[in-house]
Parts: sequence; structure tokens; C-alpha cells
Amino acid sequence: MTPTTEDVKCITELATLEVTPPFTLSSPQIQNFLRKVAHGQESWSHHPVLFYQDALTSKVIYLISGWESISAHDAWIASEENQLLLKEASLLLSVKALAHISINFNHVPKDAEKLVGWHIPGDRGGDVPSEDLSSANENPQGWKVMG
Repeated sequence: MTPTTEDVKCITELATLEVTPPFTLSSPQIQNFLRKVAHGQESWSHHPVLFYQDALTSKVIYLISGWESISAHDAWIASEENQLLLKEASLLLSVKALAHISINFNHVPKDAEKLVGWHIPGDRGGDVPSEDLSSANENPQGWKVMG
């Protein structure tokens, strides 16, 4: 039997981005930039790029996407295409945090309107082990997908 996309294990990227004033999430420059990021990254990772706005502050955006591996994501980060995007980003927003989470991105609902998470005391970011979301909407590591 040939494995389906759902069967292939991949990691999940979680990037925390903060919009730089005077821009807002609704600014055309930010909207156009996020479209470019999604298009470029999706062509490398072959996974959709999801954006969520922080519920408490409108200047924070979360980028969530899948990668075959951390090294595949590292190759994208080092690529000329991404370096140009990062240069453009420096005028619009900043990357506040980046983590690779051991959640199979193929099991993350792509149509969820809300994604709720909370900080784990003592966690300093980085590569965070977590439970698989394939059979439950909530896991003990502090993530809940709201649809």
C-alpha cells in the first residue's frame, strides 16, 4: 500500500512574528508580504502556511507550517529567496520566536479559525516535544485547536 500524505511524518514550525509600527496586520504592505512568504515557503515545503493573529495583541502573528525535517527548514531559511524575504521583513515585522514542534503537521486542522496555546512554565522555546493531534483536539502540552 502506498502511504498517503497523512501517513508521512513531518514536523511543525511555529514562528511568532510581530508587526512593526506604523504597520498593522491589515496594512496592504503586511498582507502582500505574508502572501509572498506563504507562496515562497509552500513551494519549498509542499505544505500550506497558516497564519493566526494573537487574540490579546493585534501586532502578533503566528506562522504555522510543516516541514519534512528541521534540516529541510534550515535549507529554506538559508536560501536566497528566503534571505530576500527576511530583508524585506526587517522593514515590516520582526521574528520574535521560532520553534519546531513534534506534532505531525499533516494532522493539524488546516481550516481551524482559532488555535489556542499557552506557555509551559520553564519552557524556553526551541524544539518542543508534544503529543500528536491525530486523535484529540487537546493535548497535555498546552495546545488546543478550535474549529
